[in-house]
Amino acid sequence: MSLFTVIVAVFIVGYMCIAIENVTKINKAAIALLMFVICWTVMMFNPAEFFTSGNAVDAVNAAINHHLGEASTTLFFLMGAMTIVELVDQCGGFNFVRNMLSTKSKKGLMWKMAFMTT
Repeated sequence: MSLFTVIVAVFIVGYMCIAIENVTKINKAAIALLMFVICWTVMMFNPAEFFTSGNAVDAVNAAINHHLGEASTTLFFLMGAMTIVELVDQCGGFNFVRNMLSTKSKKGLMWKMAFMTT
């Protein structure tokens, strides 16, 4: 049995588990991440089977950077931004802004927003 067949079988089983999420009660994102980690891991048993030109290690490195490079940089940025937002929320920073902007007049709100954002 070739590695390609194993990867296709893992993909089909993972896709079926995603389709029956209501029965398994497992999040689709968790199943998809596990499925693709298993597929990449199986591929690494013999990468030369998939990358015939040149050095297989360099080809795998280029493929991983191509597929995961931009997604991982975006993910790391969002993790940092979400951490900062959570810290500001825990310290009551958003309550302070809400209290500072509370007004009954549209004109007053405009002036307060203009002052706070300069």
